Amino acid sequence: MNSLSRLGRYFFAVSMGSFSVQYFLLFHHPESLANIPPYTVGRPVSAFLVGLALLVAAICMASGIRGALATKLLGGGFLLAFLIFHVARLYSNLASGNLRTRAFETLTIAGAAFVLGAIFSKEASAPAGPVEATVNFGRLLVIVSLVIFGVQHFMYHAFIASLIPAWVPARLSLAYFTGAAFLAAALSFATGKLARLAGLLLTLMFFLWVVTLHAPLVAHSLHSATLWSSMLVAFMMCAVGLILAESFPAKH
Repeated sequence: MNSLSRLGRYFFAVSMGSFSVQYFLLFHHPESLANIPPYTVGRPVSAFLVGLALLVAAICMASGIRGALATKLLGGGFLLAFLIFHVARLYSNLASGNLRTRAFETLTIAGAAFVLGAIFSKEASAPAGPVEATVNFGRLLVIVSLVIFGVQHFMYHAFIASLIPAWVPARLSLAYFTGAAFLAAALSFATGKLARLAGLLLTLMFFLWVVTLHAPLVAHSLHSATLWSSMLVAFMMCAVGLILAESFPAKH
């Protein structure tokens, strides 16, 4: 793996490992896990098992041992969570932006995991056909999610602007700009035009959010599982940008 895919892999592993720690710490209080991906746990036993699965996947990704298998299984698990739990929730409350965000964050993780699994397989000289099919499928899941995120930034621009620190100027304009950035990244990944640049810029955007928005909130409320989760999801999106960037040839 080159430096981009290695960094994306480590970022993704750290994110999944951090989610697993939250599950282990809070599995006796599953209601506290409602804001932690994959947003589906309802009982202590299942919460513990989810935490264990995330930990194993994180270790495999970070070490490279069974990395292709672990990431593809992770992608399959998150995709099933989206189809079984989140689709039903969305159908029952189509107007809920919060449910949409949770659902498509789950789908984003699934897509990135499939792409990373394909990168692992490619490094192991797996047949090109299945690898490319897995990459394309994973990209599609991420692209759909980015479109949803972009549209929601226009739908809920005032709410998004209220989340931006008060010292940042033109917060409403920034909310619109962020929505446009999501849509531009989705278009770039879909067409392959400037796709590597789009992935790097997506990573930069989320990294700035981690530093300027999420980290200060966590620092003021260190015991808030929800704030920790929000920061880790943003950090996970940094990994998504790097993984998607690496899935395209250098000329893109």
